[in-house]
Formats: sequence, C-alpha cells, structure tokens
Amino acid sequence: MSLGLEPPEVDIMERPPRRPQEGVLSIPALVLICVQGMFIGGSSLAVYAHAVDKEGYDVQTAQSLALVFLTAQQLVLAFMSRSLTTSIVRTGVMGNRWLVGAVALSFVLMVAGNYLPGLNHFLDLVPLSGLDWAKILGGCVALLVLNELLKLLLRHRWWDRRWWQSLGRSRGRRRPHDAVPLVSVTSHAAHTAHFEAHDEAHDMH
Repeated sequence: MSLGLEPPEVDIMERPPRRPQEGVLSIPALVLICVQGMFIGGSSLAVYAHAVDKEGYDVQTAQSLALVFLTAQQLVLAFMSRSLTTSIVRTGVMGNRWLVGAVALSFVLMVAGNYLPGLNHFLDLVPLSGLDWAKILGGCVALLVLNELLKLLLRHRWWDRRWWQSLGRSRGRRRPHDAVPLVSVTSHAAHTAHFEAHDEAHDMH
C-alpha cells in the first residue's frame, strides 16, 4: 500500500507514451517480477536445504532462517520496486516516508517474532545466530545486484523489437557509394518534366 503513495518519477514526462494495446503489466515488468520471484523463492529454499542437509540444523531453526531470509529480501525489494528501470542509487530509499515507515515496522515485527518470548513460541520460531544474519544480509545484497543488472537491461530496451531493428539498421547501413546521388535524381526528374512539357506542346500544335 505504501508503494501506492510513491511520488511520480522525475523524468516521467520525458518518456514516450505506452502503446495502446499494451496491458497493465508490460513485458519488462513481467520479466522483472518473474525473475525476482524465482530468485527469492529459490534462494530461500536453497538456504533451508543447506541448513538441514549440510549444517545439521533442526527443522525449526531452518524454518526460522528461511522465513527471515525470504521476508528480509521482500522488504529490501520494496525499495527496489520504486521504479521499473531507474537504479536504486538514483531513486534512493528516503523519498517515500510511508514506505520507510512500513518497512521499518515490518522489520521490527519480524525480529519480535523470532526473539520475543511467548510470541516466538506461538509462531514456532527460534532466535537466529550472527552467522544466520550474515547469510540473510548476503541474500539481500545478491538480490540487489541481480535487480540492478535487470534494470540495466531494461534501460537498454532489449525486449523492444524496434530497438533490435534500429541496431540492425545501424550495422547494415549502405556505404556512401551504394547510395543514389541526390543530384542524379533531381536531374532525372527535370529531364522527365522537360520531355512531358515538350510532348504536350507538340500535341497542341
């Protein structure tokens, strides 16, 4: 909901209009959402499986780690979702105070669910170690890097057929000696007009 209160982007009036037949979710938006979702879900499952199989975690601790891992990435993703193509370096994190407050409150509730006695027992969660938080931080950084790479590709409009066509035209431009000289075209048109006028005058006589 806080993303709905996001102020308009600075360069929004400089962008070309969307195509009338384009849906609510464009191709780049769908690609971004799908890749982000698969990364968050896949990395959370991988962390859980590694904790159980390789590190000897019990199921409850591994579930707590996977839940916080996924939730933290979702909170970080909220700041990355302020713009479809603009880097978070440019958008920043403080431009939407409602979003900052919502993320901060969600983070506090997440931590309370793991560490507050009684509440963590009710939620079947356990406190995490410092190493666990390092893994969570690493996952958030990895998501940030992936998101910036995706936005870089979107800024170059790789999905747009017209971009590929313009790239092909720029590579396959005719050489100067292949072009038809403008002088010859003009001369041919002048000669044609002269003969047509001559024929009309001859017919009149």
